[in-house]
Amino acid sequence: MINTSRILLEPKGNEWRLAKDLLIDINEPRIRLYIPEGFITDLASVPRAIWSFVPPYGLHTRAAVIHDWLYRSKLQITRAEADKVFLEIMQQDEVDPVLAKLMYRAVRMFGSASYKAR
Repeated sequence: MINTSRILLEPKGNEWRLAKDLLIDINEPRIRLYIPEGFITDLASVPRAIWSFVPPYGLHTRAAVIHDWLYRSKLQITRAEADKVFLEIMQQDEVDPVLAKLMYRAVRMFGSASYKAR
């Protein structure tokens, strides 16, 4: 189980299950998100080869779960907006600024295959 004090996840095979509802207010775009208990995530999609430098979970876990939700939900939000939310949440959660920018750039460059177009 992962508990980052803001999010509680339970293992589910190679993925993770949100163990408690998550309610979050986003500044840009201005929206309130409700992510229900039971949502399945793979956390941050980091290649295994670099886990020693950038693990799939940590201070960025909440941002990764929210980002997964935004990519899979039916909300009218663009991929660019979802990626900016990812960065905003990492900044709120005090992820190292260099790591946050690196992860943001990675989703901008490689996230298109995972985004569900509306």
